Amino acid sequence: MKAEIKPIRTETDHQAALKEIEKLWDAKEGTAESDRLEVLATLVHAYEEEHHPMDPPDAIDAILFRLEQMGLTKKDLEPIIGGRGRVSEVIGRKRPLSINMIRRLSDELEIAPDVLIKPTVAAMAQKVPNVRHPVSASKPDKSIAASKLTQKIRHQTTGKKVASAACKILHGPKASKEAKSVAASALTQKVKKK
Repeated sequence: MKAEIKPIRTETDHQAALKEIEKLWDAKEGTAESDRLEVLATLVHAYEEEHHPMDPPDAIDAILFRLEQMGLTKKDLEPIIGGRGRVSEVIGRKRPLSINMIRRLSDELEIAPDVLIKPTVAAMAQKVPNVRHPVSASKPDKSIAASKLTQKIRHQTTGKKVASAACKILHGPKASKEAKSVAASALTQKVKKK
């Protein structure tokens, strides 16, 4: 007799449910096993939504993913976004998407407008006060920048500018591990406060 299905409350419960789902994956529809699979999948989904939420993709990442899905290239963006230079600037995160670009991308590539409206990390980081070039800064500067970010994120109610600098530190190829760690914890704390 199989164990009774219970709510998933811990990571151990989650892993056990995933293992059982794997065993039941090929169950024939309409059987007790397929019913059990459906219930377990629903419980796992609810647990993952609460404990492992996923952020929507960055606008540029979403565009590139959709191009790949559709078998298109960056050149195919030219009629939608503009000339080759403009496409390069947008894909390189040097130019933000305009409202008209968002509309055309949404229509042509069938990407949800809310994904495209979200500013990219690079675009947000350009407006960060008191943190100049966080990615290219030296290690002590990065630590100072990261600690300033932590303080500002903790004390501001609207931390979009500060959060964007933390994101830039996190995604910067030259950022120190310490700076990334502090920036990540600062962002996590800001998110938890909301």
